[in-house]
Amino acid sequence: MVGCNGPARPVSQGQRGTWHVIAGTCMNPRTLGDDDMRERAFAALRDPEYPAKRRASFAVCMAKNPAADDKTLDYLNATSRDYAVKRAIAYSPNAHDATLAATVRSCKDETVKQAALKNPDCGEETIRSVVETSVDPYTKRDAIGNERCPGDLADKAAQSDDSFMIEAAAANPNLGPTGVDAIRAKAEQNDYLRRKAAANPQMDIPTLVTWLDKNDPETDLGIAHNPNTTPAMLARLVAHHKGRARQGNYTSTICAHIADNQFAGLETRRMAARFAGLNWPDAKSNTLHGLSNPRQYWADRGRSQYSFSGEDDLA
Repeated sequence: MVGCNGPARPVSQGQRGTWHVIAGTCMNPRTLGDDDMRERAFAALRDPEYPAKRRASFAVCMAKNPAADDKTLDYLNATSRDYAVKRAIAYSPNAHDATLAATVRSCKDETVKQAALKNPDCGEETIRSVVETSVDPYTKRDAIGNERCPGDLADKAAQSDDSFMIEAAAANPNLGPTGVDAIRAKAEQNDYLRRKAAANPQMDIPTLVTWLDKNDPETDLGIAHNPNTTPAMLARLVAHHKGRARQGNYTSTICAHIADNQFAGLETRRMAARFAGLNWPDAKSNTLHGLSNPRQYWADRGRSQYSFSGEDDLA
């Protein structure tokens, strides 16, 4: 058998056993706490006697080590070009924002960038690095839609011609004034964009009031979730959906959310709970159950979420 580096050397059973021992050592948290074991593990990463793929597997195990700190992860990122190593670093809960950003910039693999965006320590530097280096529209969309995305990036995305970026910016809570103006103008001709932006806390109240007149249940659901929605608007939503047959599960979900909104008036919450089929004053627990799993909620109540016959069911 001939590999890319010439004839492949035969591997004995003893060598395979040694590799597994080294891999286990690299993943053991105690290894990085002992100077001697740590030096042996790093020596294995640099040993040219081991095949390149095997050394990369050692590095992956080291990156997955719960005790791996920033210095260790930075060293692995600087000394390895293997995508699997970069991906393990991006997933590491010990990787800080600067480490994630450096990993993103040093690798073209989109799965590495996506892993970095999912990391709890993903911050502004990482998001900027992803937007600058990614060529995948879905990855860029996830970066702009990240709650830690800075406002200037969201504003720039909102003013672009890229539909993926615009939709992500519409839901970004850090959207600035220029971005809000751009989204508001584009939402007039785009129902989907309006529905995405309806729950954004940066949208002003006059715009939300205008969108209430659209009589669109999906937009109403977003407005019900918006923290800027006033008690009067919530009461208007409840009154609007009072006698309406359920359109899918939107009416019940809208009313259930309003029933759990502490800023809505007491009478509004009571009416919303009644229209959603919830037990007052236990609306909070029932609401959370209904919102997290509507199908199961209605199944537990012994009826389909679509079998709503009107006022008789609300009595």
